[in-house]
Amino acid sequence: VDGDSKTIDVIGSGNILINAVAGSVDIQSGVSTGTGHISVLAGTTLSQSQSASDISTVGVTGTIDIKAGTGISMVDGALTGSGGGNVRYESVAGDITLGEIAAGSGKAAIIATAGSILDLGVDTSTVDITATDLLLTAGTGIAASGDHLETTVVNLTAKANGGSIFIDETNGVTVKDVSVTVNRVKTDGSVTSSTVTDSQEDLTTAGANGNIVLKSTTGDITITDAADTNALGISAHGSGNILLNAVAGSIDIQSGITSASGSISVLANVNISQSQTASDISTTGGTIDFEATTGLISMVDGADTNAGSGNIRYTAATTITLGSLSTSGNVSLTGTAITDSGAAETDVTAATLMVRATTVFGAGDNHIETTVGTLSATVGSGGLFVTESDGVTIDTVAAVTVNRVKSDGTVTGSTVTDAALSDLTSLGAVVLQTTNGSITTAATNGEISAAGNILVKVGETAPATVAGISLNASVSTNVGSAGNISIIAADFITQSAEGDIAADGAGTIDVYTSTSTSSGAIAMDPGASASSGSGNIRYQATTAISLGTISTGGDVSLRGAAITDSSADDSASPDIDVTARYLRVFATAGMGTGTNHIETTITRLSADVGAAGNL
Repeated sequence: VDGDSKTIDVIGSGNILINAVAGSVDIQSGVSTGTGHISVLAGTTLSQSQSASDISTVGVTGTIDIKAGTGISMVDGALTGSGGGNVRYESVAGDITLGEIAAGSGKAAIIATAGSILDLGVDTSTVDITATDLLLTAGTGIAASGDHLETTVVNLTAKANGGSIFIDETNGVTVKDVSVTVNRVKTDGSVTSSTVTDSQEDLTTAGANGNIVLKSTTGDITITDAADTNALGISAHGSGNILLNAVAGSIDIQSGITSASGSISVLANVNISQSQTASDISTTGGTIDFEATTGLISMVDGADTNAGSGNIRYTAATTITLGSLSTSGNVSLTGTAITDSGAAETDVTAATLMVRATTVFGAGDNHIETTVGTLSATVGSGGLFVTESDGVTIDTVAAVTVNRVKSDGTVTGSTVTDAALSDLTSLGAVVLQTTNGSITTAATNGEISAAGNILVKVGETAPATVAGISLNASVSTNVGSAGNISIIAADFITQSAEGDIAADGAGTIDVYTSTSTSSGAIAMDPGASASSGSGNIRYQATTAISLGTISTGGDVSLRGAAITDSSADDSASPDIDVTARYLRVFATAGMGTGTNHIETTITRLSADVGAAGNL
């Protein structure tokens, strides 16, 4: 004893070993060495029971090795600190309750093999562990939902085998593989060939439906993986939820994040990136909630987010770049420009998709590829460009709700909802096409409108597919836009009484069925219309055309087999089927019938009805 507050104080490079082989160790005053190593070993419990119970080394090479058989406890004010050497705490059975550990530029490992790692309930220290690298392993849980472990570290790995993980990091942190080695002082006082090494990777809960909560208060969060084969940086057991929260920074996901059936929330004040092809996010039944409050969300081509049957919500203050989102549930996207990061995969697979993009959704040379049942969208002047793999309906998409994981790891009473959205509205162009399926617009809530051109087109790659367009709501270009409208189907086109097509100004209208099948008809119900201010209108079918009303200050071209009027003639108030400057007709099986003429208001007519047809 040198007369200060330390009970054991070794000057210089001398080592310290305290070993209660079958008993306990209670440190009530300081234990210190200069540049040497310290090992404190207890067969049962080990306690730092006074605020003066500090354990310290000064040199950057001196390590601290604390091990107990049945639990370690530190009171408030107790400090274990090194000058840069590594620090290791291990309890074989029982919990480890931490005061403050400060390893400086060194590493720290805290291992409660069959217990929990806990923070003091009353704790005056703002940070529990300071180190460059931190390894945490617990047989049950790490910290508590109402009392997180506070850290200031660079690299982190944590595993809870029977509970949850709760960590609040003061600045930036990277989840990665960590290896920590300390010297174990031998009974001869030396450390020659006497070391203990612990290695671990990832953030993992392995039992009890453990939640994972990692928050950075001032910096960024980066998720990586070691050189293993699971491609996972974070994994929650069972219905365990996951929350990553960069309160003031960004989140870069370079490896997989998964929960078996829990919900996942990734929240960043700035950006969120899935920057590697292994940056997959998955759950089988929970929801997935991404929000970049002031920045962007980016996914590289090949990155996948899969919610099983749960909803997916991606919301960014600026752009969203998509890899692949998939669920049998619903997807909501909100951002400025929402684009495709590549051309290798389907971007969105879901029951329904709602899109709010203040500039653009997709691009003319790189469409957003979808496999969805129902679509609604509102986009800005950059337009909407979608290629659907099979059939799609434009209709109201009901409100999409996801769970927002709270800081206690639960989702009780914590949801975020994007309101229901109807129609397909663009301040630019609209290009909506299918590869092998039909397009249907629902009455009232399935309108398509644009300030630019509109293309609605269906295709088929399988011979058994009947690919048609059923318009039950209007398709129109905005006043002053003069946008053109093309409606192109492989097999059939129908317009209900509400399925009007209207092009503003000099915008043209082109309605066309392309395949020579028995279903290659265009059918306008009574009351259905196609109109333009002064643009030309063309209807061409491989079989029959049944007319509602077509009107324009320009010219009209009709081409099909039999061209008939869908409304019976009413001599008192006849409907005018075609109003135009010039009318051109090519009908191989005739135009009109003897009992139901085609009524026109035109200045010039040219017609070819074939050898078997009548006019």
